[in-house]
Amino acid sequence: MAEDIKKSLSGNTSYSTIELYSICEELTGDIEITIDEFNEQCKKDKLLERIERCVKSVVDSANWKINDVNYVLAIGGTCSIPLVRNTVSKIFGKDKVVGPSFNTYTSVVKGAACRAHQLSINKEADITQVMPYTLGFGLVDNKYDVFAPKGTKLPIVFAGCYSNAHDNQRIIIIPIYKGEGKKTNEEGMELVTSAVITGLPPGLKVGDFNMVYLTIINTSGLVEVKIIKADNGKFLNQMKAFVNLGFDEDMLKKIQQHLEPYIKNSE
Repeated sequence: MAEDIKKSLSGNTSYSTIELYSICEELTGDIEITIDEFNEQCKKDKLLERIERCVKSVVDSANWKINDVNYVLAIGGTCSIPLVRNTVSKIFGKDKVVGPSFNTYTSVVKGAACRAHQLSINKEADITQVMPYTLGFGLVDNKYDVFAPKGTKLPIVFAGCYSNAHDNQRIIIIPIYKGEGKKTNEEGMELVTSAVITGLPPGLKVGDFNMVYLTIINTSGLVEVKIIKADNGKFLNQMKAFVNLGFDEDMLKKIQQHLEPYIKNSE
């Protein structure tokens, strides 16, 4: 129902009618939701702020500035909502957003067709899988140490040196976070997985216990981290996680099914 209302108010209509019977068989009659009510709810839900953050993230990840963008194709049905379209226009400039005659619903299909045509002409075209978001280790004081920046080509191999952060520390928790923030406690940051190192010797001073995190992310989205002692290479622990690199649902399930036996057998 919400989708139907969105589509209805994405056109030139000023209101959308809801038949109460469609909500509950015991109800009769209908109610109207006006475009002003719809826009007000979008603002209350902070939709416009989320759009602005998303746009900024995309532009920043490409190392661009807003003025570097020549044209904007508003892709997807949500971009047909006047409030959303106006927000995008304010960010980039009205003249840069392709006009409403451009079909937001079929543009993805058109793009796929164009890409297929390019590949059929150039058999050597190189399609490289890249990280769709940033991964990093969580450190003391909510610090975020990135090992897989957004936009980096896969596979990724990383080796980082770390040590205990406190005197007399007997346990170390090593978390992996996903997100574009500067700190692990910022909005939008998400914990992916973690490993625990126990049995540290007593009497340690800060920086006495040194470790190396050997990290690999393959093109299927499997993240493997092996933690070893820096001075003698002794194995301490490992963690594995599967992260979605932007595959559709069907492909994601197939990859997970393929990798699950490997992850279980290697634990």
